[in-house]
Amino acid sequence: MDYVTWNDRITAHFFRPEHEGRRIFLYVTPDVLGEIAGSDAAVDDFVTAVKSGPPGTTRQGLCQRALQTFEQWRNRGGVFPPYVGYLSLFVLAAGIEGDFAPHAYYPRLRQLLGEEPAIGQYPSFQRMLTLWDDLERWANEDQKGKLGTFRADIAGNWMYVGLPIAQTILTQHEREGLHCIFADVGLDPGSAPTDAQLAQTLLAYGQHRLRPRTLRLVERNGDRDTSLRDLLLETVLEELQDWDGYCVQEENSQQRISGTLRLCCNLDRVAARLGITLRCKSSQEFPEEGLALQCDSLGGKLVCEEYGFGWSTEIIDAERMNIVNASEIDLTKGIVARTEDGAWSFRLPGSELRIFEAGGSHGLPGLVECVRLPSQGNFYLLCSDRVVGEITAWGQADCAKFEQINIDEGIPAGWKMFVGSEAKNDERIRDAFPALTLNEGVRLRCEGGIQHSRNRYFTFTPPRIWLDGGDALTTVWANATLLGAKKDMPGLFELPVELARSGRLSIEARRGDEVVARRSMYFSDDSLPTRFEAPWCDRFGKCIEQDESGAVVCGSSVHEAAPPFAAFFLPDLSATGRVILLGPKPGQIVSLPSESLPTDWEPVWAVPIKRRGAALFCGTGITGAEPEAAEVGDQRRVKRWREVLWRWRHRISPPRHRNLARLWASYQQRAREL
Repeated sequence: MDYVTWNDRITAHFFRPEHEGRRIFLYVTPDVLGEIAGSDAAVDDFVTAVKSGPPGTTRQGLCQRALQTFEQWRNRGGVFPPYVGYLSLFVLAAGIEGDFAPHAYYPRLRQLLGEEPAIGQYPSFQRMLTLWDDLERWANEDQKGKLGTFRADIAGNWMYVGLPIAQTILTQHEREGLHCIFADVGLDPGSAPTDAQLAQTLLAYGQHRLRPRTLRLVERNGDRDTSLRDLLLETVLEELQDWDGYCVQEENSQQRISGTLRLCCNLDRVAARLGITLRCKSSQEFPEEGLALQCDSLGGKLVCEEYGFGWSTEIIDAERMNIVNASEIDLTKGIVARTEDGAWSFRLPGSELRIFEAGGSHGLPGLVECVRLPSQGNFYLLCSDRVVGEITAWGQADCAKFEQINIDEGIPAGWKMFVGSEAKNDERIRDAFPALTLNEGVRLRCEGGIQHSRNRYFTFTPPRIWLDGGDALTTVWANATLLGAKKDMPGLFELPVELARSGRLSIEARRGDEVVARRSMYFSDDSLPTRFEAPWCDRFGKCIEQDESGAVVCGSSVHEAAPPFAAFFLPDLSATGRVILLGPKPGQIVSLPSESLPTDWEPVWAVPIKRRGAALFCGTGITGAEPEAAEVGDQRRVKRWREVLWRWRHRISPPRHRNLARLWASYQQRAREL
């Protein structure tokens, strides 16, 4: 194949529609070239084609011809950037094995080109930075990430050779293997572990999924430049952040959704009482009917429903219909809960140290388990007696505040609980407790905002910037503008609206004049539709065409006649959670939000499902609301109606009003008779 054919086929191999929004690494290897060409001699053929260059190149020297190919290429037309073939050659050279020093790039490049493998910069190689930047612009701005996103990262402190080396951090096969590692460990895309935790995970679970070269890079070596290791860990964290929870089971090649089980605590320090429950956390939407899970460690079937923000409701024992008491779990070993068909799997990793933070940021009450120390505010530690001594010594010496919380009820046997803040040093516990370590590297990450696509945001909703691992001397810049941190959250930076203009925005963390972290984001001025056609609905809320006959409504507009909408008001109900509606006839029962509101009968009672529910009257009047003798034909619903009113009678508080309490008692008596 000639140069142009090679160039276009390589570009199409990496940048394609099914990779939309996904980060692309231009990792060109002999196997990739062989797959593209269908030939065992692909490397030699490719190198020969690149050395010849595209038709019309007249300059001397490989890099000069690459620059000539790049100049004004958009004006000449073409589907793909014409210089990708040259960049691919540079990446191919970075992966050459041989008798070279670990970071000796130029001898590798010269040997690949058939030249004497001498040291020293290749002529005009420093000018290739322009091509890498343009490829990022083409993928992210011209194509808007529709074929994949690209970042011209620089590996280590090597300004120019670090660009091709950065593309060789992970192979495509390794990136897919990471998903199985995340699932096996129980990692959550929304919670980034510390570098020490992540390195420990990769070394423990990556033996057959990652290359030996990658595993050697993960290992800490005091005499080695850690910049490549930092880049690798940052890349793995990005894969975790973008992971949708799906992974392919290696034993049977079936796809499953993997999530995590998290401990949640209700701490009452006055009563010295602790309540520990379990919730599921998933990147995928929960089924409307909820989840029925099996867990041998908990002795049977578990059920939960969607709560919101990726969380489930508290897990309930399906046999006893009570909330699972997680203090009875062996927290040092952990548990796994799965659906019967294996399509969903949730894991609670075992550990002798559990970290908690305030649940407000998760949209949950009480305390929520997290994988690392929170960057701001108090942290709470639950640890077994075996590690209490080490944890106490660290907390008292290296934290601004650290004290034990006295718990008389609800804490697992042989465990202690502590509260602390502002961890300043991890030297004492670095090796034993990776979750408590402080990251040595500095990273920038985005939070919030509304994304147009991956790493591309609407101009009217810019994200916030989190600085992870910086110190008091670290500043954050957006282009040439110094950003100010929020007073109550020193690591959080707001982007001024005037900086969120269409195009690329470069974010840098600096310590003095040195750039210690960098990332780019893109903004789109594509606005939401200026004219929004609101739907027309019938009396049941079903969307229909406006010209259909009958009464229809759109907002405050009503056509033909006002539909007889039936509505009832329940002021005591929370915005989320499950509610059961009951009618006067046995079998008249629906569960919200998994079922629709009834259309052929009117609810009399609403029962929110909590640890202690309450019977709320929602009928139009007490007169005529007595339970009926007749039943509906569906015996399954009759059974459910009886179960709520009679079997759950001790869990549901009756109304306080005397007449309503008497009416509720008559419903319970009718259920007892069934």
